[in-house]
Amino acid sequence: MEERSSTLGVDDVSERIRIEQLDILTRLMRVMTFCGLNTLVFLYWVFSSDGLAIDWLLPLCILPFAYAAVLYLGYAWQRTRRMDDRLAEASVRFIRYHIGLVLVLGILWAAALLGMNAVADGDQRSVLYATIIGVISTAAVFLPVSVAITFWTPVTLGGIAILVQSGRAIDLQIFGLLLGYAPLVLFTILFINRTLVRRVTHEARLQDQADVIGLLLRDFEANSSHWLWETDGEMRLRNVSPRFADIAQTPAELLANRSIFELLRVQTLLAGAAIPSPVVQQLQARAAFANLVVPVDVAGQPRWWSLTGRPTFDRSNTFVGFRGVGADVTEATQDARRTAYLASYDSLTGLANRAVFMRALEEACANAQGSRSAVLYLDLDGFKQVNDTLGHATGDALLFAVAQRIRNCVREGDVAARLGGDEFAILMQGANEQAAALLAQRVLEGVSHPVFLEGHKVEVRVSIGIALSMPGLPAAVLLDNADRALYQAKTGGRGTYRLFSRSPAHEDRG
Repeated sequence: MEERSSTLGVDDVSERIRIEQLDILTRLMRVMTFCGLNTLVFLYWVFSSDGLAIDWLLPLCILPFAYAAVLYLGYAWQRTRRMDDRLAEASVRFIRYHIGLVLVLGILWAAALLGMNAVADGDQRSVLYATIIGVISTAAVFLPVSVAITFWTPVTLGGIAILVQSGRAIDLQIFGLLLGYAPLVLFTILFINRTLVRRVTHEARLQDQADVIGLLLRDFEANSSHWLWETDGEMRLRNVSPRFADIAQTPAELLANRSIFELLRVQTLLAGAAIPSPVVQQLQARAAFANLVVPVDVAGQPRWWSLTGRPTFDRSNTFVGFRGVGADVTEATQDARRTAYLASYDSLTGLANRAVFMRALEEACANAQGSRSAVLYLDLDGFKQVNDTLGHATGDALLFAVAQRIRNCVREGDVAARLGGDEFAILMQGANEQAAALLAQRVLEGVSHPVFLEGHKVEVRVSIGIALSMPGLPAAVLLDNADRALYQAKTGGRGTYRLFSRSPAHEDRG
């Protein structure tokens, strides 16, 4: 059916079938009217040459008015179809109208043919027999069954009466043929109607399922953070939902027919080269994917979408586009990144935290056989006094400033971390005593100068302890050695560095 049942106000399948039958009937009636009027003109031409007779001329003249009523009834149904909300009731009424009208048509045709048969000669009877078969066959295209049988009955009985009326042997033989043909027409009427009923019933069920699915999808979009998306075979967006347009911050009419690749044009960098996101790769490969997170640019702002999609194909296995579901996961992605960041970095200074530093230190100690590493343990001198006199906010600002200075001193590949409080550490990969001492001196020079915080000039000094890795030396022991060297630096005057040695005589002083 062309309209949804909710629009029609029709809930029962039988009512849907009746409406469908009326739609088909009114269309076929137009064609039948054209053919019927042509037949009437032809019959008048054939029989008028032998003189006019009231027996056949009167019904023949009334038939055009009956056909005019057929056309008007079809027009009235189509008008009611568009305007009447109570279509179910109207369909019953129009079926009754059609039954009455086709009964009149059938009777008029039977009367006209009987009248012509009374004056027909041999050739004219051949025309009449052909006309009888044609008129009886017309009933096969009428819907529903009640309308078809109402027309079929009088014209079939009229045809039988014509053949029996003459009493000729040939007419009786044709009568036998008619008795075989008329049931065929009746069977065709029943078969066509039954086929239509099955088709409309199936379509009604499919429409009900589509309505339920559509309702669920609309409810899904209205009450969830997800939206539906689809493309055509050229990967252009189509059927853009209001929610999708709202998420993309672009009017739906501007998104429609836009390439999805343009929408997902944000690329990632790998080895210095731009590569498409995984979603774009799957779209290009026409492969299904699920819950892939892709960065997008929405109104100049970075956002993250989670997309699920699958390719669709028609019956000839031709690709016709993608269908899928999307969700804006920007907040979740940012939270996950923030959580991952906080798990690895100190929230105050941005340096690596103690856990990350210890993992790197353990890895360096495991490789100490092939390459030695150095640990620099740093501690601010007089930090407690800053906290006590200027407050913790100033103290935090000082730690942040020191962290930035430390970051500027280390090499690429070294790990700078805040271990806690005012304690920092640096892991130098592939270092010896000389390189560690040079870095310690660079840190002392880079850190130890005043910083201005909230109108206060704060003097900054740092002490450093250095320890070198050795094969088989655990990471915890190496860090403890650096801590001991730091203690030696603090007790030795502060603002300096010391290299750990079990023999004080071997300590270096900066």
